[in-house]
Amino acid sequence: MTKNIVFDMGKVLLAYEPQKFLKKLFSEEDIIETLSRELFGGPEWPLTDTDALDDEALIFSVTMRIPQYAEQIEKAVEVWPVLMDQVDGMEDLLRELKGAGYRLYLLSNAPSKFRNYLGEYPIFSLLDGGIFSGTEQIVKPTAELYRRLCKKYDLVPEECLFVDDRPENIAMARRLGWKGHIFTNCEEFRRWLGEEGIFPVK
Repeated sequence: MTKNIVFDMGKVLLAYEPQKFLKKLFSEEDIIETLSRELFGGPEWPLTDTDALDDEALIFSVTMRIPQYAEQIEKAVEVWPVLMDQVDGMEDLLRELKGAGYRLYLLSNAPSKFRNYLGEYPIFSLLDGGIFSGTEQIVKPTAELYRRLCKKYDLVPEECLFVDDRPENIAMARRLGWKGHIFTNCEEFRRWLGEEGIFPVK
């Protein structure tokens, strides 16, 4: 029986689309394309998910490759956490799920500093808790990260549903006894909940 629903953050609760939020900062296409590739798509970016690289080190390393964009790199690193949009329909769905008695949690590969920005997005006020990979210094799909969430909030794996956009993360959840769903969009997820008998379709 599902009692707890655990959500990934990027591409599930928040629309992680670097080019889209870079357009909120810059109008020049070359800046947007270059920062999307070299900053958000660069080799340093995954290291921020375990706090192995802080903002200062990230800015320095990327600037060494593209020094002509030093000012823009610094600006993007400083403000990117507040530039995302919530995924369409998910705040309403979480509100309904919470009203129906489900407990809602976050399990995200993201730097620990993102905790400081949760108040920028109304959807996070609906959560009962969660952990970031940066705080734990391990990333999904490492099994220990899932276990730590369960231990912290006294969750029973067989009572948990994990919702993530990456198949490998869902595969690990299932190996640990969780139910899992690969997220594509809110409408499809809502339909699936109805088909599974977890929550009625509206």
